[in-house]
Amino acid sequence: MTQSQPSWLARTFAGDELSRLQADLEAEVRARAEVEQALADMKGRLAAAESELKVRTDLMNAASLVSETDRQGDILSVNEKFIEVSKFRREELVGQAHSTTRHPDMPKETFKKLWQTIGRGEVFQGVIKNRAKDGSPYYVNAVVAPVPGENGKPVRFMGMLHDITDAELVRQNYLGTLSAIDAVSAYIEFDPQGNVTSANQNFLALMGYRIEEIVGKHHRIFM
Repeated sequence: MTQSQPSWLARTFAGDELSRLQADLEAEVRARAEVEQALADMKGRLAAAESELKVRTDLMNAASLVSETDRQGDILSVNEKFIEVSKFRREELVGQAHSTTRHPDMPKETFKKLWQTIGRGEVFQGVIKNRAKDGSPYYVNAVVAPVPGENGKPVRFMGMLHDITDAELVRQNYLGTLSAIDAVSAYIEFDPQGNVTSANQNFLALMGYRIEEIVGKHHRIFM
């Protein structure tokens, strides 16, 4: 072996080591670039999700009365729509029992069913008559859902209430009109084929029939 061989081998080994280090460095740079791109993509998706959530929340707050209560039924928060319709100030509601807005005409059984339903972790939905601060009634189509904790049991409850007061008052006026007509008039109803579907008591008394004798029969029986 010549004296130049060790020097040549050393340069070869040094060159291999340098190439390996350079390859490792390039791989690390690529990996870091991939991580940074993944983080940028994640931030973009998060920003888009937050923007969509804000739009959904704004729509919900504009259209619905939103409230949050604890497990005991005390109010934790309400949105502006809730304050507008109920006519209470926020400080008059937060910390108070949810029954603060309950109208005395509402059966207690309805609220018993509500708490039994959400207590089981299920969603309650129903029409509820509430009372504004000035005593005036307002009606809501209420959807109340439990918010589960780590153990799966409800820790608080969220309510989204749609104000249906105008529609409910129209419905009640309509029913009142029908009741008034029923009290002073005799009327009978038929299906498109001319068969009797119903009649009120005034008609039955006038014609001398019982209701079971005419329902399903053709109107020709009266000719």
